Formats: sequence, C-alpha cells, structure tokens
Amino acid sequence: MKIRSLLTLLLVCAFAFLSVYPADAIIYGKRGDDEATIPWNEGLDHWEVGPGAQAEVKGDVLELKSEGNTGLFFNHPDTNPAELRDYELEVSARKIGDDSKYFHLFTRTVIPTKDFYFVEVSYNSNTISMYEFRDGGAHEITPGGNAGRPKRPDSKDTKGGEHYVLTFSAEGNILKYSVDGRLSIVVQNNKWAKGPPGIGGRGGQVNYYWVRVDSLPEQGLENIPSTDKQLSVDSAGKLATTWGKLKRGY
Repeated sequence: MKIRSLLTLLLVCAFAFLSVYPADAIIYGKRGDDEATIPWNEGLDHWEVGPGAQAEVKGDVLELKSEGNTGLFFNHPDTNPAELRDYELEVSARKIGDDSKYFHLFTRTVIPTKDFYFVEVSYNSNTISMYEFRDGGAHEITPGGNAGRPKRPDSKDTKGGEHYVLTFSAEGNILKYSVDGRLSIVVQNNKWAKGPPGIGGRGGQVNYYWVRVDSLPEQGLENIPSTDKQLSVDSAGKLATTWGKLKRGY
C-alpha cells in the first residue's frame, strides 16, 4: 500500500511539472535536418495572436507583421503558459524590407502589449536594448541605460539580407539576451516572475524560420567575462550573480 501511494504521488508530481513545462524542447518550423519539429502550418495554433499582429504561414516560413509592441505569444495546449517561469526562447529570423526596423522578443508576458519583458534589435539607433513594460509603459533596464546599449552587430547572413539567431532566457530574476550566439545583455530584475515568451517585430515584416522553446538546461554564468553592459561584477572580474542548476523538463 505504501509503495502504491508513493507511486501515485510521483505520478501526480510528474504530471504537475509537465503541465507547466513541455517534455522536451519544442521547435516550430524547419531547423536544418531536425526531424522532431512542428511545421508552422500545424504549430501556429500553439501561439496566441496579439493585438495588432498578423501571421501567415508560407511553406516552411512564418511571416509576421506587427504594429506596436506586439506579436505572437506561446500558448501550447499541453502547457500552462501563465505559469512558465524559467525557460529559453531561441529564434531564426529575417527582417524583410526597409519598413521593418526592429526584431522583438518577449519573455514573461503577463498581459500582451501591457506587462512583460522585451528585447529589441533596432535599425533606427543600431543598438540592442531591454525593457520592462508596466501597463503599456516602457522602462528601459539595459545596464547603463541608453548610453550602455550594445551596438547592433552586422548580420552574418550570406544571402545579403538581415538575419539573426536571437536567444532570450529568463531564470529567477536574471534575464539574458544573445545575438548569433554572442551574449549582448545580462540584467537582474524582479518585476515579472512568470508568463509565456513571444515573438514580434514592430512595423514591416519579420520572417521566422524556426522557433525553439525550452526549459533551461543546467548552466552557469560565473565564467562569462564581465563588461560595463552586464551585471555588476566581483573583485575577480566575474559576474557576481550566477545561475543555479535546474532540471530539464523531462
């Protein structure tokens, strides 16, 4: 009887965990030779269309047009998006035409267009910046403010366009953002604790080739060299804040 009760408890705990986090990384679109991906024409229903956003699937590509700070927000039927806390969002995206001036990613979206964290690659200022939105109002949290914004790197796209692989991670009160595998911003903020990720691009059109949503793997930030655009550092020149180890969602 005790063994049966223990097994029942374990199953309940496992179900509760998986109801928040996907069993493994979920990849939408087509990423190289990956077989375990969800085509956009099947996976678009897993995303909530925010106010002022329009999404259309053409072949293997998701075409997204957004007016304002909006886009698509993760809403997979087998998860509880509002309870998502620690996860990583990674995308392969291309800016289409001169009308599109931004790449946008969201994390911990409490209310779309109102309350969320947000990162922006801007073609107006040619910088990268991070914001905390409260009731629709933007509060920049880039370390060092406007003067501390990292420069937008040149696209490595060999096709002559503007393409990046962008990664936005949230764990505890630490947010980090990378462009083409290079860490651009790390910041500490306590305002929003949970909520789903989102993708966007204010004005014009951004094409998304693939999007990966995953619970965070075990990793640490203690060996990343510090810069004046990251968190405060200790006397040894390392980040004073490190990420604890988390179990993957499987």
